[in-house]
Amino acid sequence: MKIRLNENEKVVKMVKEGLKKKNGYCPCRLEMNEDTKCMCKEFREQIADENFEEMEVTCSPQMTLGNRILLESLLKDLNPKARILDSKLLGNL
Repeated sequence: MKIRLNENEKVVKMVKEGLKKKNGYCPCRLEMNEDTKCMCKEFREQIADENFEEMEVTCSPQMTLGNRILLESLLKDLNPKARILDSKLLGNL
């Protein structure tokens, strides 16, 4: 899985500064232990989740073309193995 930084450079700078101040521990956690050391346990578990790799997204039968394009773009970046399915109600409402 490809890991990318937030597009907001201010957020990235703030997180990097927080990591530096806490010697590599998560700036948003009070605890400082192996579970909160960057790359934290929570993040490692998220990217190792097999269910995430097998994700299927079923679109609303009323989904607009614009929203479909946004969904495809997000999944391309965040979970390229995810499948997009059309609703079985498509064309029946």
